Amino acid sequence: MYAQTTLPNIAYTRVYIDGTAQQFTFYNTVDSLLWMSPGSHQIEILATDKSGNQASTTFSVTVDDSTPAPVTQIQAMPNWEPCSADFPPGHPRAGQTCAAGLGNAVSTMTENQALPSMSGKSAKFTMGGPTPYSNELYTKFLGGGNYPTSTS
Repeated sequence: MYAQTTLPNIAYTRVYIDGTAQQFTFYNTVDSLLWMSPGSHQIEILATDKSGNQASTTFSVTVDDSTPAPVTQIQAMPNWEPCSADFPPGHPRAGQTCAAGLGNAVSTMTENQALPSMSGKSAKFTMGGPTPYSNELYTKFLGGGNYPTSTS
């Protein structure tokens, strides 16, 4: 599911499935999978700005009873969120602890690397900077809901 709001000065966005909160993000864009049991469901996407104003949209979906597609090629998915010891300036959680360590690292993630890779789409990470014993965390929310399945 992909949804985006134009509400300015966004504080957070929540996704509800059948009235139950399933996803939370500090951004104005939701880009993830939602797992639901077969049948009809009501989806609501609710954005709240920093003044408490809200904008929402609600729509119905019908989920068939076929096997959900497996989540694959995670390393090639866009919009990974990096943070080091603290969330960076400009982030809604700026200054709060993220990956801990003794300081903030300098890091990059480059997606879709052909080598070395089994799939031709590996991700390459670098980390360094002037602070020893620093950490870096890359996060990608894959989805929400209460009906995930395994493809083992």
